[in-house]
Amino acid sequence: MVKIREAHTLGAELPADPRAILARIPSIGEARDSPRLLQALTRVREAFAAAGSAPPRFAAALDILETLAGLGLDEEALVAGLFCVPLLDGRIGLAAIRESEGAGCERLLAGVQRME
Repeated sequence: MVKIREAHTLGAELPADPRAILARIPSIGEARDSPRLLQALTRVREAFAAAGSAPPRFAAALDILETLAGLGLDEEALVAGLFCVPLLDGRIGLAAIRESEGAGCERLLAGVQRME
């Protein structure tokens, strides 16, 4: 097994501001100012808040984001990573993700679904 990191950088209490959340992920680098990533983060948080499962499941989506950022993946992979958990939980559909994020993000998520 490969150890990706020693500890999470997000902390227990997450701020409301998406920029503040991304600021807690040092490995995210310049992507922390990406409008696309900020928009995706907001959509994912809203999807979980509407379901009443914001804290634990939103944290799971952020864990994937943090892992992918630590691996140095590009913005599209980071956005797709954010959507993995809400897609798996049925909080957002693949068609809605394609509409807002494009076919590339949809392909990445479809590939993840095939691996499960």
